[in-house]
Amino acid sequence: MNSDTSSSVTARSHRRGLWVLVWMLGLFVCLGAGLTGAAFWLQGRDLAAPAWLRDQIEARLAQMLPDARVDVAGMVAVVDENWRPKFVLRDV
Repeated sequence: MNSDTSSSVTARSHRRGLWVLVWMLGLFVCLGAGLTGAAFWLQGRDLAAPAWLRDQIEARLAQMLPDARVDVAGMVAVVDENWRPKFVLRDV
């Protein structure tokens, strides 16, 4: 009687582990599909950089060029057809 109970507990434990594995695999597949879709959607679109990133770039340029005054009105990142990112500084 004792071995029956332990074997049913073991079988339930294995089934639960299998379901957890199936759910995790499904989650990773969905995340991968979403990231791939987002990457294709972003291709060729302008992505405006946030203000804090623009401020950091201005500060670094000011350090590298101490005699120049550097102002950047905008920064845009674009992923081209060959999946190469390009960064464009506007109104420098």
